[in-house]
Amino acid sequence: MKKLKQGILLDVGCRDRKEPNFTGINWKKYPTVDIVHNLEVFPYPLKSSSCLTIKAAHVVEHIKPWLVFEWFDEMWRLLLLDGQLAVSAPYPGSRGFYNDPTHCSFITEATWQHLDPDFPLYKQYEPKPWKIEYSIWRPDGNIEAILRKRRI
Repeated sequence: MKKLKQGILLDVGCRDRKEPNFTGINWKKYPTVDIVHNLEVFPYPLKSSSCLTIKAAHVVEHIKPWLVFEWFDEMWRLLLLDGQLAVSAPYPGSRGFYNDPTHCSFITEATWQHLDPDFPLYKQYEPKPWKIEYSIWRPDGNIEAILRKRRI
């Protein structure tokens, strides 16, 4: 029988909408938040390679631009090898992006290419390596991706 991987499901920036069966981490306390932590302070108070899956819905656009790659590296640290990060953000220029004055980082389809060694843009910063498994965007809406942690 194949041994199942052990780990937690982490909902980063969950606010008051934490997914069932997930551990929620947020910068502000809400009734469903399990861990209160500044999401721009690394490392997070979790063990390395402790997460099977990380969901980060509408979080990364709030991370200061000079910390975005460090934030992705922290998500990478938390995931088990081959773990997945599901990430979404409002597309830059969309109404959803401009409606919140705390949106400070622009996330586009090229952002994922900076994270995946299969693309030339990766060489610009060489963060921890990811594999882009899925990406979809609408310039008038959101951008979403599934990124898989790769071995260094």
